[in-house]
Amino acid sequence: MVLSKKIIGVIISVAIASFIILFVIQFFLIKKAISANRQDFSGKMTIVRKGLYTAFPPHMSDHDLIGSDTATQNLFQKGEPTLLIEKILRSKMDSLLKANNIFLTYSLSGRVARKCYLHGTPLDIGKNPAIDEADYSICVCSNSRPHSLDMGLSFINLQQHLITTSSGIIILCGLVLLLLVAIFAYAFYVINKQKALAELKNDFINNLTHEFKTPIFSIGLTSGLLLKTEDIAKSDKLKNYVDLINAENSRLRVQVDKILQMTAIDSGNVMLEKKMVDIHKIIEKNLAGFNPKVAYG
Repeated sequence: MVLSKKIIGVIISVAIASFIILFVIQFFLIKKAISANRQDFSGKMTIVRKGLYTAFPPHMSDHDLIGSDTATQNLFQKGEPTLLIEKILRSKMDSLLKANNIFLTYSLSGRVARKCYLHGTPLDIGKNPAIDEADYSICVCSNSRPHSLDMGLSFINLQQHLITTSSGIIILCGLVLLLLVAIFAYAFYVINKQKALAELKNDFINNLTHEFKTPIFSIGLTSGLLLKTEDIAKSDKLKNYVDLINAENSRLRVQVDKILQMTAIDSGNVMLEKKMVDIHKIIEKNLAGFNPKVAYG
């Protein structure tokens, strides 16, 4: 059966809708994978935060760390660490990140003050954009020490790292989508090819049956004229022969018409009409063609 344009349109619409649904599902799967990687990364950063608390021995004074008695000291203002506290933080941060398999380039910002910036009210203490806008905020504050350490830690290309970590599922989803697209494209190609072959077959059958109609018409016309001649009318044997020729010609014409109807049905332009038939009459009609051979041997 040749698929009509309407059916092909429905198939394409369903396929496109399926691809959209699959793409949305894969998008949420990738998004979920990136979110899981972010949670895993945050878990590692929790370990890093806890490790920083051990970076400062209790006996170490603020004066030793800061190098002055200044109430507020901004850290990491220059490229290379200059204060002892900056060197300790940088060294400890490097070792903690490496221990947790984090090898991203990072930047630090921080302050040492009499009040904890993260546990206090920033409006009262004064805003610190470097800490507020950092990827992770860390504070080391204690009742045993008069000053508090607040830090901001930012990673360069963190989002790209999270996406790269999820590259496995991204590649898998992409391959599945490409495979389905290839399968659909091939199926659509085969459907179009079969449709073209079916149309070519129908055109051939139509042309062939139309060529049959001309000799069928000529045979029917000639047999009708023969029945009117005196020689045929005088001989029952010849008359039966001509009647048989005429009957078989009519039968052949019916068969040709049926072939034309079948090609029309395949193209979807004709609907079959079902009706009751008498099988005995059909058998008797077919047996009538053998009567001359039975009668005259």
